[in-house]
Amino acid sequence: MKFLFNGLVAIGLFWGFVAAISLEFYLDLAGSSLEPKGELVAAVLGAAIALSGTGMSLYGAEQFEAERELRRQEALAYSLLIKLLEFGDLAEKLRRHLLDGDPGKSLYVGSDVALRKPMEGSAELQGFSNEELSLLLIWKNRSLFNDLNDLKGLARSLTFMMSRYERDFSKVLNSALEGDEVRTKGRIISSMATINRTDIMYVNSVRAHLDRNLHDCRPIIERARGELLSEISKRFGLAIKMEFDSSRPGSQSA
Repeated sequence: MKFLFNGLVAIGLFWGFVAAISLEFYLDLAGSSLEPKGELVAAVLGAAIALSGTGMSLYGAEQFEAERELRRQEALAYSLLIKLLEFGDLAEKLRRHLLDGDPGKSLYVGSDVALRKPMEGSAELQGFSNEELSLLLIWKNRSLFNDLNDLKGLARSLTFMMSRYERDFSKVLNSALEGDEVRTKGRIISSMATINRTDIMYVNSVRAHLDRNLHDCRPIIERARGELLSEISKRFGLAIKMEFDSSRPGSQSA
């Protein structure tokens, strides 16, 4: 461990010297002196300087370590918040996309089956690291730890399901484009094709999993966001106010 910290050793040396001089002064008042015994004077001075300097240095080192740990926790907390907001934003965009009634965003098979196209530009969700999650245990906030740990699993599931949905949807779409009498009118493409109903079943099955995951993660995200913002305000003195646009559920800004 380094004991040099902001000149505290120099301060320790100063107070050690003062202590030694004070001892000599009081001994002089009592009719005694350390001057004849130079070795003793040197020993007292050395011990006083070493003790005072080491004590001040240890205190400074502890303060430095405490400050560094606080900054480390603050960085992890902000990383958690950014990932949580990104997760909430992507999940809400995906939910709105799947519920959108725009006919141009669906593939119609026959007259009774509509398959929603995959959302364009969807990024892979970043999971929470073990170091980030361990911070919540240090804070002894087990409810927030459990919520974010659950979201970590839901993020993996959503990422996998979005990939599966895009793959299975593309298979149905390619079958439609390989059919006879392919016609294009604006954004609408029609054809006469034979579609394997099992492929349609796969798309609908993955869609059901997506809907369920999105339904499960929404209340957890809202609860975790409020709890994490409260912890950041309490521990680091930073109050972050979230604003929501009621006309667009899920939109948020800091």
